[in-house]
Amino acid sequence: MVTVPEPLAYTVAEAAQLTHLSSRTVRRAIKAGRLHAVHIGRAVRVPRDALAALLGLGRSNDGKDDAAISASEQPEHEEAK
Repeated sequence: MVTVPEPLAYTVAEAAQLTHLSSRTVRRAIKAGRLHAVHIGRAVRVPRDALAALLGLGRSNDGKDDAAISASEQPEHEEAK
């Protein structure tokens, strides 16, 4: 049996198809800085890890486990009086 490795990065169209979003939405997320992308000339590639981070899977772009955010990093809420 032949095993096909997962790509390290996806085109914008592939990222859109995998996330069930439009290509326009993916490009907006890249432009807004919510999705890391690599620009090689005119080509744009979305790393597999960046796409997983956008979806909340695995590790985020800063290397921290998304599920392991400590209480000190949680936003503070004022008590209702």
